[in-house]
Amino acid sequence: GYINVQGRSITEKAMTVTFEEPGIYEGKIRIVDGVDGLVSDNEIFFVVEVAKQVRVLAVNGDPRVTPYEDELFFLERALEVLPAGEAPIQLRIVRQEEFQSVDVGSLLKDWADVVVLANNSGFSPEALQRLHDFVNRGGGVLITLGSQSSFEQLNEQLAKILPHPLRDFHQAYDPISGSPPLGIGELDWGHPIFHGLGSSFEQSLRASRTRGYFNI
Repeated sequence: GYINVQGRSITEKAMTVTFEEPGIYEGKIRIVDGVDGLVSDNEIFFVVEVAKQVRVLAVNGDPRVTPYEDELFFLERALEVLPAGEAPIQLRIVRQEEFQSVDVGSLLKDWADVVVLANNSGFSPEALQRLHDFVNRGGGVLITLGSQSSFEQLNEQLAKILPHPLRDFHQAYDPISGSPPLGIGELDWGHPIFHGLGSSFEQSLRASRTRGYFNI
């Protein structure tokens, strides 16, 4: 692409490049026919890393017939929303019983980049060993808790993986005593992580309620 830049001015030009496969690519921006006589600053080199798709294996600890009640319903929706140009995310879901199988061990070894343990109860020794091997090879693990989770059991089984031991479960909402569920307090909506999400996201986040949480 070509662009004319006047002296002491700023000009922007957007260019789209399609890469055939993941990898690290070198690029160069060059000013042609510079008139200042200093040629050493007429070129800028840069490097672009094109990431491969991320493969996520999610272990559903509380599957439901009603979609929006399923443990992974919101995770599935979230992973479908990707900014333009980001590497795609391939999601594969297995039930907790399937995670105990030998076939899932092959998936962890040859397929998955990240494992999501979603509201799981205990795991068999074989499944735990496969999970530990996966982490030791550099795999990522995201652990979410819920009604099926026992913090004592998870602390014992995932001691080598958890960044910090879990503590007791706190029930915030109690209709008998009148304790209300927890909501989202004040947030810095100007923070970059909220950029481009819009007012509907803000309203949805403000309307969310938490009935209980685990201490750490």
